[in-house]
Amino acid sequence: MSFTKSSRDVSVTSDFLLTAECKQFDGHFRRSFVQLDPVLGNADGSFHVEGRDFSKSARNVCLKVEHGSTILHASLRKMDGSWEDTSFNLDVIVANRNGTLVIDTSTIQAPDGIVTCDTLEKLVEDCRQAAKELKTQTHDQLREESSGASQSINTAFKSIEQMQEALSDGGAYVDRQNFGPEAGHLGFLLSDATSQWSRMEDAVGNASQLIKDFQRTKLHSVIQEIEAAERKIAVDVDDTMLKQKEAKDHLQSLGDQIGQHQKEHTTALNERHDAAMRTIGFSIASVLVPFVFIPLAVQASSERESWDKRAIELENTITETSCLKDRLDGFQIGLERALLAANQSSEKCRRLRAEVKTISEELDGLEGRIHEKKCTMTEYVQTLKDAESDGVTALEYSQTLQEGREILQEVLRVKEDFDPEKLQIMLQL
Repeated sequence: MSFTKSSRDVSVTSDFLLTAECKQFDGHFRRSFVQLDPVLGNADGSFHVEGRDFSKSARNVCLKVEHGSTILHASLRKMDGSWEDTSFNLDVIVANRNGTLVIDTSTIQAPDGIVTCDTLEKLVEDCRQAAKELKTQTHDQLREESSGASQSINTAFKSIEQMQEALSDGGAYVDRQNFGPEAGHLGFLLSDATSQWSRMEDAVGNASQLIKDFQRTKLHSVIQEIEAAERKIAVDVDDTMLKQKEAKDHLQSLGDQIGQHQKEHTTALNERHDAAMRTIGFSIASVLVPFVFIPLAVQASSERESWDKRAIELENTITETSCLKDRLDGFQIGLERALLAANQSSEKCRRLRAEVKTISEELDGLEGRIHEKKCTMTEYVQTLKDAESDGVTALEYSQTLQEGREILQEVLRVKEDFDPEKLQIMLQL
């Protein structure tokens, strides 16, 4: 792009108007202006292309030509109130179009369809938040169910112990041979506890299934989006690298053309000079021998005009080819930026994939622990069912007080499995 190569007397006015004398295709220069504020902003102390109004937070603004480019220098105010010295190469966004300064940001914009990770980052963040809410919901639900289950089993064992104490005291039970009412009450207590623990077992199973469903649907869909983005990025990178190679070859060709045209231009200038000298010499000699040297002077003058025309044509061709080469240089800059953006997006995708993997591993761990609790819970429920079935049946058929006591004592052995400390450890996720 480099407007600097085809401009002179470049400056910036007090109202931040870039001005320069720009060369046209015919070789003449014309004064041109372009406003910088609409296309340059201040991003916390750095110039931001396609921002606006950098001048509102700038001081010590000046231009310097460095390494063949026009560099805009300024101190820009940062968000914390401090000032940052920074610079920006105006050749990146300013072009000379046949004597007119224009703003052209096409070479620094990512190509249409370039993959960005903003959407993916939001998807992963939403997924992370949903997973967090799912874990919280799971813990809260299981805590509530476990509280009811623990309370029910404690109530059941306390009532059974009271029943055992009553049988131990004897009294009205001394001559009893039928313990049907006690068996019914025992069945009610254990049935209620079994029902509560079955609900707990179902809640654990549902929690496990919810986590699996989350991984199969939402988590899987996010992974698919990341994989699709990675495939698109790979295609963009291949396409950009191919364009880079083509542009490099084209630049080499244009450079060769410019070199050849410059040689021809030098030859044309030399020939024009020689023809001009011959014209002058023949014109002087024609005073002495007109019929010989006048035709030679006319011919030499014609050759001079022809070489002059050729020199001008070559100058225009060199200018046009140089402008095309500058545009292609700018296009190369755009391709490099696009490739950099694609590589950055690829790196972000890898980071997002790692984050999703972490979420998946955390859920896998939680689901694994819940599954273990589910297996233990099933054993507990079966223990209660067996205690209910065996205890109630035995108590119904018992005929002596001693048998009743022994049966209740056997039922209370189950209490060891439902020790509060063991239950608390078992219910932890």
